[in-house]
Amino acid sequence: MEKTINGYLFKGKSDSISIYKDGKLIKSNVMNGILFQETFDKITEKLAKELSSSENNMEL
Repeated sequence: MEKTINGYLFKGKSDSISIYKDGKLIKSNVMNGILFQETFDKITEKLAKELSSSENNMEL
């Protein structure tokens, strides 16, 4: 599974999500259990908001 939100590329595998920005791995999360599409969508939306928020705070 792959999804791009706000310039972040999220790659989901069976039990993990890796987050890339400008082609560089910035974070990888291992999930407890199997990652399904529905869960992947919810998690990526939440992570994208958190990453964008922290990126905006660093610019201030």
